Amino acid sequence: MIRIESRKHGRIKCRVIVEGVGPTIDIAAAGLSVLVANAAPEGAELPLVFHLPETERPVKCHGRVVHVSPSSIDPELRQMGVQFMRMMARDHKAIADYVTSRSDLAAWSPTG
Repeated sequence: MIRIESRKHGRIKCRVIVEGVGPTIDIAAAGLSVLVANAAPEGAELPLVFHLPETERPVKCHGRVVHVSPSSIDPELRQMGVQFMRMMARDHKAIADYVTSRSDLAAWSPTG
């Protein structure tokens, strides 16, 4: 297992369902943002299980709630930022590779 420290990673828009938590807004190698009706308090640790798009094996780890804010998408919901805390190295690599590959696609331009 590895520990994920600070927010130094790029984020991409990504909609996946975190089991028992809710849908994501975005994801980075260090964490994710998720929409929730009932947010956990800042500092709370949560078990996280989700599938990256186009993958069969779920990502399983723990996360720590680092911020909670009103959702700009739906006033009835909250946006919860979760930092990955404990994760298998292969899961961290899968997320980092997924984010990097999608970041590269977003930066690509047919005229560029």
